[in-house]
Amino acid sequence: MTTLKRALLLSVHPQYAEAILLGTKTVEIRRQRVAVEPGIPLILYGTSPTKALLGAARIATVEVGHPDAIWELHHEHVGVDRVVFDRYVQAAPEVTALGIEEPITFAEPIPLARIRRALEFRPPQSYQYVSDSFVRDLVLRYPVAKELTKLMTESR
Repeated sequence: MTTLKRALLLSVHPQYAEAILLGTKTVEIRRQRVAVEPGIPLILYGTSPTKALLGAARIATVEVGHPDAIWELHHEHVGVDRVVFDRYVQAAPEVTALGIEEPITFAEPIPLARIRRALEFRPPQSYQYVSDSFVRDLVLRYPVAKELTKLMTESR
């Protein structure tokens, strides 16, 4: 068993976070390159109006390519239609497709206001890396986040 040094914290619109956690959206698209390796834990932050950590998953695959190529490969798994996809990736020369597996919904969301009372935390605009110490602090303060411990310590 090895301990991972970081996790990827993604800000996601609540409806897409819910689809990821339900397993109906298994690919998340980002307009910029995301330098992450498969196997790394993923923490989902639901943006406004939810403003809470909602669950976790694991990055299964990472692909970077032209938006049209990524659409051809993953359109059945991105959770949006072509019009929404094209609007999101507009003018991006390349996008990152993050394959997602092992979604875990927290027993209860961890609201931003609660996190800020205990930890220095600012939700990312798109994504940020968080250390294992951030995750340990989160788990110690919020038992509903215990599921993260498994993702952070499982060897892949």
